[in-house]
Amino acid sequence: LYAFRLLFGEREQVMADLDRRAQSFQEKPMLLSFFPDGGSGMTVPAPICLPEGSPVVLTSLMKTGSGRYRMRLYNPLPIPQALDISSPLLNMRAGVELAPYEAAAYTLDAKGIISVPLVEG
Repeated sequence: LYAFRLLFGEREQVMADLDRRAQSFQEKPMLLSFFPDGGSGMTVPAPICLPEGSPVVLTSLMKTGSGRYRMRLYNPLPIPQALDISSPLLNMRAGVELAPYEAAAYTLDAKGIISVPLVEG
């Protein structure tokens, strides 16, 4: 069984968002029963925010044992990308630059963002 999706629009816009759309199209639905219903009035801040419309793809985000967050980003375009990353949860904001087709890993904490090796070990 195959599934196909046709995307229409300006070529540059479609190509800039293609990797993100492909990633979300291939994800299996996830059921999480522990989401709050919002009735308590409490809101939980997002751990990480990327600029809306950015072609950079957040490929993974995990919390480490030390309480920091480790994320991996990928630039799918043949041109460099600069973006501001913010974390309402950690109350921090920092800028990063990715070369064409670059995959990079970063560690975030309240002090800022640090580039780390892509592969742990």
